[in-house]
Amino acid sequence: MYAYALGEDHACALVAGGGVRCWGSNQYGQLGDGSGQDSEVPVTPAGLESGVLEIQAGRRHTCARLEGRSTWC
Repeated sequence: MYAYALGEDHACALVAGGGVRCWGSNQYGQLGDGSGQDSEVPVTPAGLESGVLEIQAGRRHTCARLEGRSTWC
């Protein structure tokens, strides 16, 4: 199962196994990889390699609902 979340200038995908991949603008840390660098290729947000149930993106943020009822933004 795949799901996509689209922000203003970035996008994220929930991929098989519960991991997340994001690409696009990273000016405000939207991609979650800690680099602050935009990326045309998908990057994995820190700590979201697996265990993600749902993702949502807004104008300049991305959030994930994790197994165990916690959230990450």
